[in-house]
Amino acid sequence: MDRAKEHVSGVLFGFTGLGVLIISFLLDICMPLPAKVATPVGIGCICAGMCMVVWAARHLKEAIAGEVEPVLDILVEQGPYQVVRHPVYFGLGVALIGTTILMRSLPGFICVFLLFLPSAVYRAKLEEQALAERFGCEWEAYIRKTGFFLPRL
Repeated sequence: MDRAKEHVSGVLFGFTGLGVLIISFLLDICMPLPAKVATPVGIGCICAGMCMVVWAARHLKEAIAGEVEPVLDILVEQGPYQVVRHPVYFGLGVALIGTTILMRSLPGFICVFLLFLPSAVYRAKLEEQALAERFGCEWEAYIRKTGFFLPRL
């Protein structure tokens, strides 16, 4: 894996998440949601997303360090990894969506899909290339039974 590509994808991923938050604070264009709806929905999404991140991190252990290259000698297939390949990115995305809903920020909500999601997909694809190189046939079997961000139906 090209270390420059890995570094750029990490910086891009971090800055897009931060960018969504900054846009949410700076652009005062509200979603047409009453606060009594936005508050529980936003908090629920934040909690659900962060629970997914923590659950995934517990199964990754030291591999949660943020590297694209796999650091474990085994392919993690337990916990949320039984059904999705990138639960950390999914969880962070759900939490970020929840944050924009809680803030009732329409520009922030839109930017999750225009900025954050594409950077998460790009980084996840880099990880998948590295995992395919490392685990070969085991990886191929794993991707046939799991979804990218959402479970296969």
